[in-house]
Amino acid sequence: MKKLSAIAGLLFIAVSLFGQGARDFETEITDGNVTITGYTGTEKNVRIPEKIHTMTVVSIGEFAFAEKQLTGVYIPPGVTSIGDGAFYGNRIKNIIIPHGVTSIGIVAFSKNEINSLIIPNTVTHIGIGAFSDNRIKSITIPNSLTSIENGVFSDNEIRNVTIPNSVTTIGMYAFYNNKITNVRLPNSITSTGEYAFSTENHLKFTI
Repeated sequence: MKKLSAIAGLLFIAVSLFGQGARDFETEITDGNVTITGYTGTEKNVRIPEKIHTMTVVSIGEFAFAEKQLTGVYIPPGVTSIGDGAFYGNRIKNIIIPHGVTSIGIVAFSKNEINSLIIPNTVTHIGIGAFSDNRIKSITIPNSLTSIENGVFSDNEIRNVTIPNSVTTIGMYAFYNNKITNVRLPNSITSTGEYAFSTENHLKFTI
């Protein structure tokens, strides 16, 4: 009986340490790589595994974790794309996009509670409204981006934003409804959409 109790205790510790099992994730397999397409678990602070059945998780599918009341998520290295609406409508507060991700889909993290965000310089595309309607206070745009799409960071609490020389276009409503008071635009900018920085504050542009 003591031996059985000890084994049960070790299994409980293992689950606590290593997070959800493969059974909690719906998947698709293509050429030996895994795309997460859904989540059926009950844990609200989700740790996505790096591998499922020895195969690497490379993609988070469209709306895979949408509206699951998640409070946190760990995205493993190896993931290269995050699909449209992947984490839409949760309560995630902090997110680290792993180095190696190249694409973040439309409204991928919209309608969360994100206040801390790190985007690596491997990301070359961020879809419309990807981080809209959060609580982000400061953002550094990676120099791997050439375009900031419509509404990407709208409806946040951003006070400071750094835009690199790699960016040439800024879409409509890109930073709409934030708390930005001073924006430094690089000489590389050729087009800025309507209401890109619209705000109630008196905004100062520096080139």
